[in-house]
Amino acid sequence: MIEVTGLFKAFDGINILKDVDLKVRPGEVCAIIGPSGSGKTTLLRCLNYLEVPDAGVIRVGDFTLDVQRASGDSRLIRQLRRHTGMVFQQFNLFPHKTALENVTEGLIVVQKMPRAEAAERGMLWLAKMGLEDKASAYPGQLSGGQKQRVAIARAMAMEPEVVLLDEPTSALDPELVGEVLLALKKLAQEGVTMVIVTHELGFAREVANKAVFMDGGAILEEGTPLEVFGSANARIRSFAAKLGHSSKQD
Repeated sequence: MIEVTGLFKAFDGINILKDVDLKVRPGEVCAIIGPSGSGKTTLLRCLNYLEVPDAGVIRVGDFTLDVQRASGDSRLIRQLRRHTGMVFQQFNLFPHKTALENVTEGLIVVQKMPRAEAAERGMLWLAKMGLEDKASAYPGQLSGGQKQRVAIARAMAMEPEVVLLDEPTSALDPELVGEVLLALKKLAQEGVTMVIVTHELGFAREVANKAVFMDGGAILEEGTPLEVFGSANARIRSFAAKLGHSSKQD
């Protein structure tokens, strides 16, 4: 599970996150939605310390990090990252390494796993993503959807307690979005704990157990997707309408 208490982050004196509290239980899929500039991606990046928060407490599983006490302590930050996996908008694959090598790089370099064992686990996750026949392909030979599925396999191979996904379909052509959403749906069915920043409200409604609406650096509302999308809050209803989705129950 992941629990955040009192998280603050400012850039150039402007508060981007304002006293954010968030709790995601084991096996939950939490969809974070909201307008651009609401702090969604900043929150996600703070959970993995890609952005350094100014204050707050982050707990993942049995590991707790107090932001102010962790200042400058790279050991604590590495410990936090061992508990989390990150999937980016732009895939961030090594272009000179094959799909399998991309998946196994962290296992070999960070976890010091023997290459044969790493390759076995890497192939397992490529197979789960439907990419076992692409193990020897380089990123330049893959479609955007395939690249993102390799990135998901890479994150999952590290066996994190929670996977953080930042707009995992935003860089894809529309016809490729479905294959990535299907892969994430399968992970959700397996009980993988995920926190996903997304504009795919239909996917969030179908797959997520929990939805969080952010605006102005704070959580405006949270609950089940049906509760949040069916909210009477005018800001949430306006946002959903602009994305072409009804906030009413199907």
